[in-house]
Amino acid sequence: MSIIKYTIKNTSTDPIYWICFEDSNPMLYGTVGPNQVFDTKYETVEEYTSLTEWEDRLKELGIEFPEGTQE
Repeated sequence: MSIIKYTIKNTSTDPIYWICFEDSNPMLYGTVGPNQVFDTKYETVEEYTSLTEWEDRLKELGIEFPEGTQE
């Protein structure tokens, strides 16, 4: 069983984009929709409200999306 170390509670009407890190390495990334909650075992999490800034950060980290998967 994992211990929750970070929680994102989205109370807005816009998605929150996030990236989880372990030892400076990106481990997971995704979105939290309106009225959703995301819990993770990772302590280091970057949150973004801009899809463009989030995508730019993922590209900076060497993560590319396949065509047609972006919102």
